[in-house]
Amino acid sequence: MRTLIDEIMEINFGAENKKTLIENGQSFPLKPMSWGDLSLHSKSAYSLLENEFHSPVYNSSSDEELIRKFKNLILFYPKYSILNKLISRKIQIQRIENGSGDLNLDYYPVDIYQFPVLNGKRFTATQFISYIRRNLNYFIDTFYSEFYPFKSEDNIWYYDNPEGAVIEIDIMLPDNAAVVVGKHDPYYWIFSTLDTSNVPTQNVGSHPINGNRQFGIDYVNRKYRFFIRAADRFNSFIQTSSRPLVMSAQRGLWESLQDNVTWFVNNYGGNATAYLPTIKKVNYFKALDIINTL
Repeated sequence: MRTLIDEIMEINFGAENKKTLIENGQSFPLKPMSWGDLSLHSKSAYSLLENEFHSPVYNSSSDEELIRKFKNLILFYPKYSILNKLISRKIQIQRIENGSGDLNLDYYPVDIYQFPVLNGKRFTATQFISYIRRNLNYFIDTFYSEFYPFKSEDNIWYYDNPEGAVIEIDIMLPDNAAVVVGKHDPYYWIFSTLDTSNVPTQNVGSHPINGNRQFGIDYVNRKYRFFIRAADRFNSFIQTSSRPLVMSAQRGLWESLQDNVTWFVNNYGGNATAYLPTIKKVNYFKALDIINTL
């Protein structure tokens, strides 16, 4: 049974070199797949770049309906035990209310009609979202970002419950950034952005974004849906002229996750369709007014 690792190794080294490496027991560096890498394979007819449909959920929503659907993510804040641990490490949450400019809302869906099979076993919903989390760098284009535990104590990122893990992000911008797993559930996890500039001997500063991003599996209209969504604002240190670059990099990163998840499902015995994302800006204070009426 061919696995995702088989595919990645062949992309990096070729089939014959992969066989030699395994037979000799050698270790090898693996790089995540990018969309360019996937062009080596037969892409699914359902790939994001070929799909002309918009997200079936949010693109037609009014601001009021959109805020209602994102309310919990907009207001989300990690629990006190996580906050206290971060404070002891001289790390601070970058609160959305301390951000700058409009509220940015985005939603990247992949509908899954049947989960893939790996090593002879079909994934369940919770197994699939856990597999994506533990292998996140293999599902994204690392031209944009790579995700690693911040320090050894953050290796709980790979455990069944990664709540509280601080994750360093090696991003394409000059400085790296960090997030914390602010909440974990068998069906989702939430990243909250961090300021780690007060941590000694660590080359990571403020995150360019203030807010929260959720990754999860939902059940919608008799099918599962893998989704990525965020509610955030720019960090005030990001100049207005630089913000389009940040937004473009974000979109490239999360579309690559959509692409690779869809490719993986469709090439390992499953069936999935990726849709174009919903990306909207809402005046932050208007959003607060709407929330106050809900």
